[in-house]
Amino acid sequence: MFTFDDRHLAAAILHPVYRRLTFATSYSKNFANLYIREQLNDILGLNQQQAINDEPVKKKHKSIEDQFADPD
Repeated sequence: MFTFDDRHLAAAILHPVYRRLTFATSYSKNFANLYIREQLNDILGLNQQQAINDEPVKKKHKSIEDQFADPD
């Protein structure tokens, strides 16, 4: 019997003909979806960007004099 690897199930989900995975259990389907999400996060680096963007951007408040000062 052929055992399906994570990559096999992920490829089947992404293939338009086999995406319903009628041959797999619900556990295998959920596991394949999680595997795809993890791989996309690793490829795109979403976790790294999210850590950088968690810090709030500090706005520099200008005084009225600074806003209307003549450019020199």
